[in-house]
Amino acid sequence: GNFYMLRYEELSNRTEETVRKLYNFLGINHSEEVFGWIKENTKNPNNVVGGMSTTGRNSIALAYRWQNELTTKEKTLISNVCQETLKVYNY
Repeated sequence: GNFYMLRYEELSNRTEETVRKLYNFLGINHSEEVFGWIKENTKNPNNVVGGMSTTGRNSIALAYRWQNELTTKEKTLISNVCQETLKVYNY
């Protein structure tokens, strides 16, 4: 069957472009209201990261927050446990 590979990092870094591609894949018409909401809620000029359930956050900062919050030991453990999956998805 068909599937669409969507990486959270891509969605955070290039939100509008990624959502347009996803809409096209799904055969959904683009709504400028949706893109207005995206602009308003994912590009926080004050660099506020916010939580997963808040709006008005900096989605790019949120996507990479783990790099600053996890210890080196935790990052190494995750890399070791997820090694094969990371390889498959080119991480």
